Amino acid sequence: MPRLPPAPRLFGRDAMVEDIVKSLLADPPAPIPILGDPGIGKTTVSLAAFHDPRVANMFGARRYFVRCDPATTAEALTGEIARTISVELVPNLEARVFAWLTEVPAVLMLDNAETPWEADTEATEHLLTGLSCIPGVALLASIRSGQPPLGPAWRETVMVDPLKLVDAKLAFLAIAGAKHSADKLLDTLVGALGGLPLAITLMAHLASSEPDLAGLWHLWERKHTELLRRPGIETRLGDIAVSFELSIGGQRMTPMARRLLSIAALLPDGILHADLDTLLPDEAMEAARVLRAVRLAYDEHGRLRLLAPVREYVAATYLPEEADRERAVEHYIRLASTLGPVVGAEGGAEATIRLAADLASIEAMIRLGLAATDPSFAIEAAIDLTDFVRFSGFGTESILHDASKYARNQDNLQLRAHCIRSLGDIALQRSEHDAARSRYEEALPLYRQVDNALGEANCIKGLGDIAWRRLDYDAALALYEEALPLYRLIDNLLGEANCICGMGYIALERSDHDAARLLYEEAMPLFRLVGGLLGEANCMHGLGDIELHRSDHDAARLLYEEATPLFRLVGDVLGEANCIQSLGDIALRRSDHDAARGQFETALKLYERIREPYSIGAAHRRLARIARNDNESRSHVETARKAWMSIGRPDLVNELDAEFPLPPPPKRRRKPALAAS
Repeated sequence: MPRLPPAPRLFGRDAMVEDIVKSLLADPPAPIPILGDPGIGKTTVSLAAFHDPRVANMFGARRYFVRCDPATTAEALTGEIARTISVELVPNLEARVFAWLTEVPAVLMLDNAETPWEADTEATEHLLTGLSCIPGVALLASIRSGQPPLGPAWRETVMVDPLKLVDAKLAFLAIAGAKHSADKLLDTLVGALGGLPLAITLMAHLASSEPDLAGLWHLWERKHTELLRRPGIETRLGDIAVSFELSIGGQRMTPMARRLLSIAALLPDGILHADLDTLLPDEAMEAARVLRAVRLAYDEHGRLRLLAPVREYVAATYLPEEADRERAVEHYIRLASTLGPVVGAEGGAEATIRLAADLASIEAMIRLGLAATDPSFAIEAAIDLTDFVRFSGFGTESILHDASKYARNQDNLQLRAHCIRSLGDIALQRSEHDAARSRYEEALPLYRQVDNALGEANCIKGLGDIAWRRLDYDAALALYEEALPLYRLIDNLLGEANCICGMGYIALERSDHDAARLLYEEAMPLFRLVGGLLGEANCMHGLGDIELHRSDHDAARLLYEEATPLFRLVGDVLGEANCIQSLGDIALRRSDHDAARGQFETALKLYERIREPYSIGAAHRRLARIARNDNESRSHVETARKAWMSIGRPDLVNELDAEFPLPPPPKRRRKPALAAS
């Protein structure tokens, strides 16, 4: 009898193994289907149950592990079973095998049973049914599939899922060594493997001889799944490509399923079920069913997804048909162009949710579009995402940097100016004022060169926004007054209203409350004329600030509470957080510290979500003022200091240190002098 493979280590799958063990010990034992993706650990789970002391005690040496990879027919599978249980290969072999298994209770594990099932479906199902009916035989079958074969009266499916990150790291370190446990790239590298145990095992073997994970991560970024193979071992357990190809090249795969697989490999966020027919018209639903059946794809939250290593391998090995690729690029670019400009306007919250769910895929398709002969549509799509990145806190500006380079290569001054100004808008929202100023000053002459008055006015207004945030009110006012006639010249009411609102901010900062109120009330109807809900909300917040300064707390609260849902509606997280923080200020002025703390902490979470350092520092400063003890206060002060130093605001840090001076160092106690002998 072939030697039983050794017991594997389990990482977070003890409950699954316990469930299998209970079924093996049942009387009678029901046949157990163990399903899952390629390389997911079906064999590991099966062997762990095989080696359980209770199973070993009941079945002893009659625990048979049959590798089905070589068997491409039911007859060949019968031969593999016979060799495993040491039955002589003679005519009428199936009857001999059945008779032998009937003698004494046994466990029969058919590993990778999909190989004969796919190649010789009906006969294999007949054989499995017969094996499952032998009294005393506990049958297990591991299958790369989403459903078990027909025939046997299977118990509930055991579906083996990817490892969670905490368990994946334990599995990795068990092979790679504890020396990597504190490596700063551990989470990143292991996380990139998608919880796939085979990928984790192969990567860990590579890491075992490395001093750290930096070099390996660099290689992964360049080679991806090419790394996941052991030299000289061209089997499914030694080369992840072999494991994947067993599923991709299997009998159940269809040409349409392979097409959909290649499309899905382009899309890191998977495919929303509602988008399947758009990406592969009339064929996608059946193709998706096949991919699920062979466990190359799975469903999660209404999306068809591929595990990361599968996606990386397919993307590098199976390029999609040109028409399929172009259709995907067009769809996701249209998504960005349609929904991106909605963020910051009515419906912005819903647009944010949709864009965030597909952001990685959208950016991937924009990058493919940038490489096209005419990249202008992709450049415009990157620009259209600006307000989404600004207001939601999702995404980065990297796609705009790429788009700007292509606009330069195309010698398209206008698109290049739009990209640069968009980078300035994002930097301004994140209080990166020096970067924002540099971008606006770079875009301004480009707009003038192409005679784009709106772009010119937007840059000038942006410079004014920077000036008032840096407390240079005279410069800010001059810049708003320079931009205002440009907006009026082209009849742009939104820009005009934004300038007037900006002047209201300055009047408020100068404590000229009457002037500030007049300016907000002048801007408000202009915003309403053009449906500018965001500007309207900003005016309401400004009017609330006036009432707060005048200690009319009830009026201020009503205005903040009226503005908050508008900010939420348009998807402006910063505006929403500012309203919540202002409600905390009211609670603090009324000495309700618990309510104030709750509001400040809620606002802080929103500021942290959009990575806005100025407001993060301001929230921590407020929390320091009402901290429960000195340690808590000092922690808030230190975090505020770091946030403000990160954006080059020593003025704010100086204010902070003046309000919260460091305690004097403790006096050193003198050692007593030794008495003279």
